[in-house]
Amino acid sequence: MSQPYCRYFVHRVFHVAFATLTASGILSFTICQDRSVQGADKLESPGLIEQIKQQNTLLLDAHPLHVVVQYFERSDGQMASATRCEYWRSEDGLLAIISKESRQTALGFNAEYGFAVEQEEEAEKWTLRKISTPDDVLAKLQGHLSNALVSSYVEFQPLFSLIPDNNEHYSVIEHNDQIELTISKAPKSSRPRYVNSGTVWLDPKHSYAVTKFDLEIVSPIDSARVTGECHYDIGHSESGYPTPQGRTLLYYGNSLDPSERVEIISSIERFAFDPPPVDRFRLTSFGLPEPELPSISLSWIILIVAGFFLFVIVGAFRTKNPDVQPGVAS
Repeated sequence: MSQPYCRYFVHRVFHVAFATLTASGILSFTICQDRSVQGADKLESPGLIEQIKQQNTLLLDAHPLHVVVQYFERSDGQMASATRCEYWRSEDGLLAIISKESRQTALGFNAEYGFAVEQEEEAEKWTLRKISTPDDVLAKLQGHLSNALVSSYVEFQPLFSLIPDNNEHYSVIEHNDQIELTISKAPKSSRPRYVNSGTVWLDPKHSYAVTKFDLEIVSPIDSARVTGECHYDIGHSESGYPTPQGRTLLYYGNSLDPSERVEIISSIERFAFDPPPVDRFRLTSFGLPEPELPSISLSWIILIVAGFFLFVIVGAFRTKNPDVQPGVAS
């Protein structure tokens, strides 16, 4: 893949999310100035936030990555069926194969198109459901990415997207073994659910991985509280990142009654920076033909080029003859 597209993939797919979030409002946090600091606790070191942003975005950039995660949802003491997601990513594209009950759904994209395909349990072939854009596919995969990339995601949003550039809009405290980032008011978002406030804890000794969080989530209907705790194999790492083992999420409604909470438990079976198979992000890998994408014909290219040169010639003529008015004889 060409270098220009590598840059497009990184900035367009991942960093556009940050611009979308900030465009809808201004992140508002409370700076920690008068808080008492005891023992080894101290206020933010110079450049700390930049280090956190950098480590957070590195994992979200175009590394070859292969993750297999299985998660369960439990409500009122009843365990729902498991969902399994196999996630591939590289500079060539992104793909998630989601298996639930008797159906498999695959969502993916490459440089040319996005797609959705399905396969029933007893079916031998995959069925094409939709051709779309990369952004459309990415929006539908945020929940699955959150369960796969637990060290970089908070709820359904990458951590870096919640950190503003202005250091007056957040509070952060360093402890011996963790960093505490407190959010007092996050921006409104076009997403139906978004983070409004809360606290995130990071591990400074292991690439600032997210270890836990306690957040208020807002939706058009109501608000809820979600707590999360991430689990890692500290003794094993991939490219400097601690190997995630899973995450436990607890969603509460307007009360903290345990009987009203929803629990989501994810177990990561594989996390490795492995390159994907050839053509993994194309329909041919599912036994389907490539789509016929619209293209600009040669005649249209000739007309566009001719129109451009005509515009330049007319502009040059009017510059040399400013007194000549269209439609008026001299």
